[in-house]
Amino acid sequence: MPSSFKVSSFEDIPIETPLEDIPINVNRVRNGFKSHKTLSLEFRKGQLRNIYYAILDNLDLIYASIQLDLNKSQLETDLTEISFIFKEINYFIDNLDKLAKPESIGIELIMKPATGHIYKNPYGTVLIISPWNYPVVLAFSPVIAAIAAGNSVVLKCSELCPNTSRLVIKLLNTALDPEIFTGVTGAIPQSTALLKEKFDKIMYTGNSVVGRIVSRAAAEHLTPVLLELGGKSPVIITKNADVKLAARRVLWGKQVNAGQTCVAPDYILVDAAIKPKFIAELKKAYKEYFPDDDKETWSSYSHIINERHFDRVSGILNKTEGTVIVGGITDANSKLIAPTFVDDIKPSDALMEDELFGPLIGIITVHSTQEAIEFICKEHDTPLALYIFSNSTKEQEEIIAKTRSGGVGINDPLMHVALLNAPFGGVGESGTGGGYHGKFGFEAFSHSRTVFSQSSIVEKLLTIRYPPYLPWKQDAYHKMTARNPWFSRDGPVKKSLFKRLFGVKVLAVLILPAVAYLYKLYKPQA
Repeated sequence: MPSSFKVSSFEDIPIETPLEDIPINVNRVRNGFKSHKTLSLEFRKGQLRNIYYAILDNLDLIYASIQLDLNKSQLETDLTEISFIFKEINYFIDNLDKLAKPESIGIELIMKPATGHIYKNPYGTVLIISPWNYPVVLAFSPVIAAIAAGNSVVLKCSELCPNTSRLVIKLLNTALDPEIFTGVTGAIPQSTALLKEKFDKIMYTGNSVVGRIVSRAAAEHLTPVLLELGGKSPVIITKNADVKLAARRVLWGKQVNAGQTCVAPDYILVDAAIKPKFIAELKKAYKEYFPDDDKETWSSYSHIINERHFDRVSGILNKTEGTVIVGGITDANSKLIAPTFVDDIKPSDALMEDELFGPLIGIITVHSTQEAIEFICKEHDTPLALYIFSNSTKEQEEIIAKTRSGGVGINDPLMHVALLNAPFGGVGESGTGGGYHGKFGFEAFSHSRTVFSQSSIVEKLLTIRYPPYLPWKQDAYHKMTARNPWFSRDGPVKKSLFKRLFGVKVLAVLILPAVAYLYKLYKPQA
């Protein structure tokens, strides 16, 4: 391993990868996978270690590039980008042997002495298309999981954050074996060229419009896809909520990265009984977090990624028919939009049309938990996240049972995404293909391969399955597999204690294979 992975700049990484280089580079990493070098767990651990130190040795450049692209502060970068990557690399290096070990599965007694295992095999060469809003963690995390699982990787970074995207690819080029990794920069032409190539799996993080394009392209090659999309993630604040806590945490969750977060709170359904107190606490929290509304003092607050998105978000703010209760500050020169909460909006409001992906949020009054549930199911029924503020376990469980979402946060937004060994993913419009992170990331980039092995010592007992299929064989088979379910045709589907203890007919299962063999020996041939 080199003594340092320190890089001086990323200027050698082009803003746009030449189109003619893409098939050449893809073929190189495809051949790298076929060389079988990624089968070695020690090789994988070494590659993961290199990534860790490449990031650690270049934190100053990472902070600077993200500040240039998003005006994100160093602390917010540490909290939302860097810490999870280090945690995930540590996890994979510590647990890779266990994750990659074939898993033994139970074998029915009638199939003994066979054995069964599930092998976790790498897919092959995978394409990862990462977004601009969290350009470090949402590029590194899936790459880390794919490498841990033994794949070779093609990474396409977003053109909207050119400084960070080029740095990410520079660091990965420095850390990884060139036979198993290549990075691509650029916009639609580069993405289109990549999607013409055949990959063994594709992961895309972004919006549903592009997600559909990726899915159609993948379908041409029958390539499995993992889509991490978005949606309008609701917040339900019930009458049993800690209102002060809800106000502070929802405001925090909305202001992170200026609301440019796929799991950011997108609208609030607040019970009328506690709404006045919630608004009062929200105003207090806003003054605490942002004590001076002068836009010149917002130096550590993230800004909107570019002018097009600034115009889109500020346009929504201009069209809303609700009442701004906090925020409302905008500055086109710096692309700053303050966290803005808008009260008394209707389902038809501009704030409710699509995922906002900015620091705006609307407030809708409801009169019961059931009304909030029905609103979500009718308007936007498969968000990426759903947030519940309630101290009632009964309310929490009712909301979880009667709604759908990729994940749920109870009394805290965003933080479920930081769980290392819980799947982060969507459902319906917010994503497909399961989730990733930790062991779920390993599984997302692994093919679960069933391996069955039968002994030769039972060959004579298996003659019943071979032609000719004579009547005595059918009779013997029926005796071996008596269709005698433990459950009745009606009544509760529940085993009695007696059946739980004695319902398996162990002796019959043990002796019936021998019965079949005796049939073969002594029954006259038909």
